[in-house]
Amino acid sequence: VNTGETIIATVVHDDRLEAENDETESSPYIMVYATTPPRPKKRTVTQMAAQPSSSWLPGMNWKSIFTREQPVDADDEESATDDIKVARSVVIGDGSGSAFSCELQIVRRRTVDVHPVAKDVDSGLYPIEIEDLIKTFPCAPALFGPMVVPHLIETNGVTVEGNLVAPVHDDEFGCTSIDEADEVSSENQIRLVRRGGCTFQAKAKNQQRRGANAAVVINTDPHELFLMAHGIDDKITRADDSPVSTLISGNDGAELLSLVNAMSPEKILAKVVVAPQRIDIDENGDVRSTEEIRFPVLRASSEAIQIFA
Repeated sequence: VNTGETIIATVVHDDRLEAENDETESSPYIMVYATTPPRPKKRTVTQMAAQPSSSWLPGMNWKSIFTREQPVDADDEESATDDIKVARSVVIGDGSGSAFSCELQIVRRRTVDVHPVAKDVDSGLYPIEIEDLIKTFPCAPALFGPMVVPHLIETNGVTVEGNLVAPVHDDEFGCTSIDEADEVSSENQIRLVRRGGCTFQAKAKNQQRRGANAAVVINTDPHELFLMAHGIDDKITRADDSPVSTLISGNDGAELLSLVNAMSPEKILAKVVVAPQRIDIDENGDVRSTEEIRFPVLRASSEAIQIFA
């Protein structure tokens, strides 16, 4: 099916992690970066893929996943000119079948007054807090700290939040190590830094010393994402020794910097969310709703890697 979707899969095997954990063999890390360009308005056309020969998810009816909508040829239908937004997503996993999505979210919290639902409660209004998701950006995690897959499996994913902070004007690359005597912010922060100048692990540690919950590195390439490795001379750190660290594309970084500058001095709330990838299967082994599945789907074992888009 020619949808114009681009999928880049990266497989990394880290011998240093294997030696650190004193294991005879460690599972590789896998990152899938998928981009779906704007395309014409769609009408439903059944397109069935063949049943996979191997049973990657026991009891799953793969038929229901592969019944998808196909783009309508503009010559066939005049209404096929409406475009949809570009969809980009990142999934990471390992050879044991675990997979997680990674995204940076810009959110807004507001308080609204609502009527109580219960009849025996006073009819007056009471306030509740609502969180609006403004925009999401795909992110690529680091191969150190709390973003490594074994730790994500143990904690069922990671979510950190804080005010989005632009790079320090005299340290845009985040490579300057600050002294303990220097002023450190007491508020939760997600700090932006630019790629270059020092290792990714050094950037993360420096932002942690500044009080950051997470370090987000802006790539020099406008579109590329990759798994951030530690430096050759960097010591392998435990999950609690480094903050959450991710990479975003250069274009996304420019958009976020423009947003921070435009909203200043108002603060922007951001989240780094690494969540388990789950597929909802009913009692008959069918996928409950293909509309709710977030593609790509990554399933890997010691024998093979499968990516479904």
